[in-house]
Amino acid sequence: MMLGEDKKPGNIILSGFDLEPVEMDTARKIIESHAKKLSEICSYEKLCLTLKTSQHGKAFLHELKTHVNLKSGNPIIAEDTDYNLYTAISKIMEKIIKQARHNSKC
Repeated sequence: MMLGEDKKPGNIILSGFDLEPVEMDTARKIIESHAKKLSEICSYEKLCLTLKTSQHGKAFLHELKTHVNLKSGNPIIAEDTDYNLYTAISKIMEKIIKQARHNSKC
């Protein structure tokens, strides 16, 4: 067994991600990459991402909310809004990772 082999991401739950298959695949890859980083920092039971998309003129505004249930019992919550879906996902996941690094009860 290699060191760190047991550091697997917990459950990832996506809500409101009614995307085209190619978009969904890209979004999943970004989320899973960040979830792996998060699992290396602390153990979590569930990572929930909720997407709400609204049209503003010709562009779509993506609102993301994230809730992470840590195994220690403390939740981490973050929100972000961006016109680029992938940027919004990356930004919100980085916020979660940053909060996890600063959370002493992780």
